Amino acid sequence: MVMTVVVVLGLVLGFVTLEVGAFLAQRSHASATADAAALAAADELARGHGAGAATAAAGAVAAANGATLQHCECAAFDATVTIAMHSRLPGVPTLVARAHAVVDIAATPDAVALTDGLKSRGDLVAR
Repeated sequence: MVMTVVVVLGLVLGFVTLEVGAFLAQRSHASATADAAALAAADELARGHGAGAATAAAGAVAAANGATLQHCECAAFDATVTIAMHSRLPGVPTLVARAHAVVDIAATPDAVALTDGLKSRGDLVAR
């Protein structure tokens, strides 16, 4: 009886460890996707293509990474994006990640190198 309990507890602990690891990997992927989408939007803004092109670029990057662009707010040289990514794990809510990218014009002397000055900061929440 005791041996059965030990084996069952071991299996449960192993399963929980795998689930937590998979969740952390998905959370990291959602955060990286939001960062990439924000950088793509800021790149379009830096090239002077406007908010429509920036939103399209952010949406394309999000879709390529298995996410949906929820919101893209674009200003002159910064972009804030929010993406949603459905979890493949049962019982885990949709992951929502937010990132902000800014073109640092002072760090880049010419228009060709504008994208080298991109900076990104992101936040992740589960909803």
